[in-house]
Amino acid sequence: MLAMTQYFVAALRPPHLAAIAPCEGASDLYKDNLARGGIPANLFASQIFSHVYGNGRTEDLAGMIAREPLYNEYWASKAAELERIITPAYIVASWTNLVHTGGTFRAWERISSAEKWLRVHNTHEWHEYYRPDHVEELRRFFDYYLKGRENGWPDTPRVRLAVLNPGHEDILDRKESEFPLNREKYRLFHLGEQEKLSESPLEHGVTLRYVPEKESAVFRMVCRQDMEVTGYIMLRLWVEAEGADDMDLFAFVRKRDGEGRLLLSRVVTGRTFAGANGRLRVSLRESGEMAPYRPEPFFRTEKKLSPGEIVPVDIGFWPTAMRWNRGEILELVVCGHDLLIRPEFPDMPAEKTINRGTHVLHLGGDFDSFLALPCIEIP
Repeated sequence: MLAMTQYFVAALRPPHLAAIAPCEGASDLYKDNLARGGIPANLFASQIFSHVYGNGRTEDLAGMIAREPLYNEYWASKAAELERIITPAYIVASWTNLVHTGGTFRAWERISSAEKWLRVHNTHEWHEYYRPDHVEELRRFFDYYLKGRENGWPDTPRVRLAVLNPGHEDILDRKESEFPLNREKYRLFHLGEQEKLSESPLEHGVTLRYVPEKESAVFRMVCRQDMEVTGYIMLRLWVEAEGADDMDLFAFVRKRDGEGRLLLSRVVTGRTFAGANGRLRVSLRESGEMAPYRPEPFFRTEKKLSPGEIVPVDIGFWPTAMRWNRGEILELVVCGHDLLIRPEFPDMPAEKTINRGTHVLHLGGDFDSFLALPCIEIP
């Protein structure tokens, strides 16, 4: 909320606002918090906003997502006008924040500030914010813009990335000049039989079924060489709902070692991250495209499924950066339930979905389903 307030204020262009430093903040309440992928989620919002105190009234945002589940003028008013921001900005982000990752990177890309910096860390927002070295860096940023001190801040690299590498040492503060990276190259990995991902399309069609609340569809690939995925992942699926007219889909990309043991990034002590992920309510699948393999759902109209109808859906992931070492396994999980656990509220139950019946994935032939990965060449 503190970072999001900075976006809203900076968009007003107040003449005396010299600089902003949003650390891990949503920039669109609907898309980042209350209905990511069009799937309503009010448990976390109810918990947070029940502790917003003051002398005035507050909006019941959790109640509003139940009343107004589609993206309309009300929800548009809860999105910051990022393009209007011209204030110098130092933005801090992570790949693993269940609330803020998408909104923070949206802000980084869309604000119009000529002077902006991005640093991506590998832990948790509150831990990172109070680290002495981070406090000192914030001081340098504000000293330069608020006190006019010539402390070399403009020479700070415009982008510094953490690259996750579960099971090994993460790469920290890698210097870059932009994000997404201009040198990314998308590779398509096709979903096939026998739980396989392959760069060769499946020539004949097959189907795969799972019970959405209990089971998953899993696809794996052994990395024959070191591999880095940094940027925005997209999953193309052809889906059908048996016994239902809608589907809530969740997808995760994660790592296993050569023996099949799951390797997850540790966020803070005792808390891990389930992996790069995306989600979508199939009836809200209509979308535009921000860039290749970057779908932008509208969430404004519903298109329910008819019995036997097979439709394509593009599931965009929040951005990530992760390495797989030679011999490790890249795993894609598709399911009808959320695998993410909030570090702050590990006992919070999963949100309810609209899923019932059976999910059917159509693979190969005329229904080519694939995972698009933004790969970075490793020297």
